[in-house]
Amino acid sequence: MDRKKILKWCGMFFAAMLIFTVVSRAASSISVAQVETGKIQNQTVSHIVRGSGRVEGTKERAVFALENQLVAQVLVREGQTVKKGETLLVYSVKQMKEIIREKEDEIQELTLQIGDLESQAQMKKEAKDRALRRAQEDYNIAAGNGGVNISNAQRALEAARQKLEDYYASLSSDFTDEPVDKTQEQALLDEIRMCQEAIDQAVMSRDQDKLAARRGIEDAGVEESRDSTVENVKRELAQAQEELEKLNKILKRKGRVKAPADGVVKSISAVTGSMTGKDAAMVLYETTGTFHVETTVSAEEIKYVQTGEKAALTGADGIEKTGIIEAVGETEENQELRKISIAVSDADFRIGENVNFEISREEGPYSACVPLGALGEENGKNFVYVADTQETVLGEVLVARKVQVDVKNKNTSIAALEEGILAADQRIITYSDREITDGSRVRLMEP
Repeated sequence: MDRKKILKWCGMFFAAMLIFTVVSRAASSISVAQVETGKIQNQTVSHIVRGSGRVEGTKERAVFALENQLVAQVLVREGQTVKKGETLLVYSVKQMKEIIREKEDEIQELTLQIGDLESQAQMKKEAKDRALRRAQEDYNIAAGNGGVNISNAQRALEAARQKLEDYYASLSSDFTDEPVDKTQEQALLDEIRMCQEAIDQAVMSRDQDKLAARRGIEDAGVEESRDSTVENVKRELAQAQEELEKLNKILKRKGRVKAPADGVVKSISAVTGSMTGKDAAMVLYETTGTFHVETTVSAEEIKYVQTGEKAALTGADGIEKTGIIEAVGETEENQELRKISIAVSDADFRIGENVNFEISREEGPYSACVPLGALGEENGKNFVYVADTQETVLGEVLVARKVQVDVKNKNTSIAALEEGILAADQRIITYSDREITDGSRVRLMEP
């Protein structure tokens, strides 16, 4: 083979090799994933809680109706704005007149009852005073009669003693030797003893009569148990008179119940055709002061909501305004939800208006943040892919390497990783046009 042929075949060989290399690289570039990479960033993680709610008043005003009144018509609805003095509902005038007549009869009956009770009380008092007076008289009589009886008995005793002395004197003047008759002496001694017993009996009788009379005084002077019947009936009378006065005032207004202040109707319990009860007929929100938006968020979102922080609110006019989170709490109906209350100004919103809110909370900064798309999860563990350079027979190529990471915080776009796992100059794969695994070849997307 001459020299020219050898050179020809060598040229053809190298040309084929070049073609095969180009084709091989082209085929490889088609099968290799194209990726975008980035480096860890020092960023804050923003958490945004969004929702909607309804503006409500904070100052409520209850409108009470008289009990047992027939509601002829309710003239307002919930959420309606009313002015002070505006008619809210109307009672049945016919039924009111019947109640007024019954109330007047009740007042008359109570007045007569009070008169009877007071008359009975006066009679009892007079009887008690009379019994006490007579008991005192009985005591005085018992004391006086007892003293007289004792005095009479004492005089009889003195007379009997004098008789005995006279008897002894007559014996001493008689000097006969005849034996002395003891019968007369014994009779005189018996008389003295009887007089002494009479005195004792008189003293005992006087003391017993005085004791009985004193007890009569004590019994007559005992205070009787307090009888509050008159006071109770008087209170019933005063209440009936007050109710009659209210009924007459409302009747003059033709049964109309009016709004006590400017406000918005929060709730209505009165129903046309029904009787009123003890509860408020309706409740108004006064249209002055601070309002609030009552709404709910998920139990997961509540950790980003804190009292005292600001919330952005947008109403029907589309203009963003600011409110303050005033309360956070649990809901009784759903354990997966939490309720929040946002205070707003009455100058910015009106009661009953529906508003959208947005609560933003910044956390960080964190020194190792990556796009959320770079974060993967497998078997409950998080990882990212980094693009490493690797030497091959075809030269340097990029290979995806899986790196386990710990997530400190994340939102819908950013994940903050534990520091020290990734180096600041490492290329983190943030996007791939196809699925990759640990060790997959990759190539950078063309700019």
